[in-house]
Amino acid sequence: MNKFWIHWFSSSLVLMVILYLTISWGYTQCPWCEASAVEQSHKTSHRLFQGKNAAHSLSYGIITDVHGPWKAELLPTPLSLAEKISYIQQAVVEWQKRDVDFVISLGDFVNFKPDTAELPVDMKLVDEVLKNIGKQVYYSWGNHDFWTFSRKTLWESPFANLEMAQKRIGKDFDPDVDGHYFSFNPRNDVKIIILDSYDSTSIGRADDDADETLGVLMRRLQKRNDDIALFNGGISAKQLEWLDEQVKEADKKGAMVLIHAHIPLDRKTGNSKFFLTNASEVREILQKYRRSLKLFIAGHAHEGAVYRERDDLIHVTIDSWTEESRKRSNSAAFGIVQVWHNRVELHGFGPMNSQTFMSP
Repeated sequence: MNKFWIHWFSSSLVLMVILYLTISWGYTQCPWCEASAVEQSHKTSHRLFQGKNAAHSLSYGIITDVHGPWKAELLPTPLSLAEKISYIQQAVVEWQKRDVDFVISLGDFVNFKPDTAELPVDMKLVDEVLKNIGKQVYYSWGNHDFWTFSRKTLWESPFANLEMAQKRIGKDFDPDVDGHYFSFNPRNDVKIIILDSYDSTSIGRADDDADETLGVLMRRLQKRNDDIALFNGGISAKQLEWLDEQVKEADKKGAMVLIHAHIPLDRKTGNSKFFLTNASEVREILQKYRRSLKLFIAGHAHEGAVYRERDDLIHVTIDSWTEESRKRSNSAAFGIVQVWHNRVELHGFGPMNSQTFMSP
């Protein structure tokens, strides 16, 4: 009897040791185990960013609606130029610390056209701060950018990805007319798309150069429906055709598609008035393809929100550091998007929530 218990105890001890070693090995090798633990809290510890490895080979910074220091009557507590630069510097420091691969700005990096000579200074300072990252910055233009500059001026500014767009457009590029949209593949299984939310509007163009008279249509719609905001925009037929080709190509490869635009696609992600005017046409394209995860990431509404339309189609609006968000946090609102083989994680800073989006 004693031998039996001795044998039983020895066997149990061996099994416990094997189980302990197996679990310990799993947590050091499994790329998503630590991520799940970290993301349980809004106050992300960011332990995930301690170096690059094979399981995690892509991360990028994201920011939106920085705005500017002008027109106080339209922004109750506007950021001063110094606050704005400090705000962006907070993001740059974190992006550098985490060694992001690139940065995406979702627009409204200025506010309104000032009556002073401060605008060129503002643009120059913002550009210099962002260049300190030492990584490529990609831009999606917003309504405030068009209220401040013409489309041609934006194409000539530091906030244009001219080479990326010209690859799509070719030698017939026209800065007065052409939309600022493009795509690239930072990894074979990931496609990044930057849309032009105002490609189908007269904002930023002379009336006779407008691709479509969406501005006129929106004014008519607003007379019948106050849910329509005049500063929303739309995607042109040409851009829609291009988007369909991009998503179809990625779907065939089973690649994740991360779409970025200034304006949200769905009114459930933020203020119900802020959405693409021809959102149904964009949604129709995205709903055709179901093989891989598709995220539609936008700004414009200032308040963060998530709407999971389908397992493979998720809408995300990210926070900006506005009057409302500053009541919740004294830290600037920005994020880091981290792409793994089976999911995408948004690591939020300041008032921005952290989120995990699993592949279907």
